[in-house]
Amino acid sequence: MRPYRKLLPTLKSVRAPSRNFTTTFASYARKKQTGAERRDENDFAALSGDTAADGLHRYELDFVETAKWTRDLLLKMKKDVEMLKGKHRPFSPPPTSHIVTTYYDSYTYDFTQPPPYSTKVTVQVKVGTLPLTPAQRHKFLLLAGENYDPYSDVVAMSAETSEVAATGNAEVDREMNRIGLVKLLNGMVNEAKDEKDAFTDVPLDLRHVKPRRANLEFPKEWLRPKTAEIVKPEMNVA
Repeated sequence: MRPYRKLLPTLKSVRAPSRNFTTTFASYARKKQTGAERRDENDFAALSGDTAADGLHRYELDFVETAKWTRDLLLKMKKDVEMLKGKHRPFSPPPTSHIVTTYYDSYTYDFTQPPPYSTKVTVQVKVGTLPLTPAQRHKFLLLAGENYDPYSDVVAMSAETSEVAATGNAEVDREMNRIGLVKLLNGMVNEAKDEKDAFTDVPLDLRHVKPRRANLEFPKEWLRPKTAEIVKPEMNVA
């Protein structure tokens, strides 16, 4: 019977696989290429310049698709010229009674994809066009608050439907937001015309349009120490 100590492996019989020294895990090491997988640079055919043979890379393919889409759009516009001629209307400015302006956010930068779901609506009105007395104007501006811009004399209010309250139709949501803003604006005008309390003793707060001064101080730790004067050594000429 063999002695037990001879059954144990020796240092010569057990050898760890050798690899280059690295701090990366061995499982992350790149698999070595075999002789069949190795390819010489000369094995790849050079580009001939013929797109039919070489093909297109992704950037050229995107450019070709965009050019094709633009060409189709221009051809469609050319064919619709005769149809559009009958729909020409001369420009007529809005009447002076229309003092409220409505703005919508639209995204038309990419016609190949549907526009993002946007329901934001902005309603603007020039305060000078409202039939208000000076006292009523002051009260109206108090109600407007930070929505008032004294430089342009415009009150702008915005509304945007949240995803929870959205109906699924952006046009319907925008119209609902516009109606809500118009009702709010009419309510502010009616409240400003109420002479029960004109709030004439309340000053108008315009701090929201004043530029805020940043009180920043340069850190003393960053100051460069005063450089010492460099004295050139005198050369003694014998």
